[in-house]
Amino acid sequence: MLDGLMAAWAVFWLVIGSWTALSLWELSHLGETIVTSGQAIGSAGRALETIAELPVVGEGPGALARQVREAAERIVTSGHEAKSNLRRLGVLVGLAIALIPTVAMLGCYLPARRERRQAGKSPPRSESGT
Repeated sequence: MLDGLMAAWAVFWLVIGSWTALSLWELSHLGETIVTSGQAIGSAGRALETIAELPVVGEGPGALARQVREAAERIVTSGHEAKSNLRRLGVLVGLAIALIPTVAMLGCYLPARRERRQAGKSPPRSESGT
């Protein structure tokens, strides 16, 4: 009975850890959305550059275009970092949730189980000492 409870405990935490890891992994798609947004902003910056090339417009749009493109590059970089960090976090948190309670439980339960098993296998001792 106790073995079954311990197995259920381990399976429960493995399922919860896996579910958490998967949920955080799916959040990494936000990084892809950030990258796509940064690329769209970069396109807007390139469009502003074409306007800046017109002689009657002046230098204002050109400076704005550079700022927009620089911001877009930072956004794309941050999106890639967010994606990889969320995936790494998903794996680490999932493993921690699955393994910490399971290993702690097994570390306490298995030695006691081994002692019970060995006590059941040992021959009865005679009280006279012979």
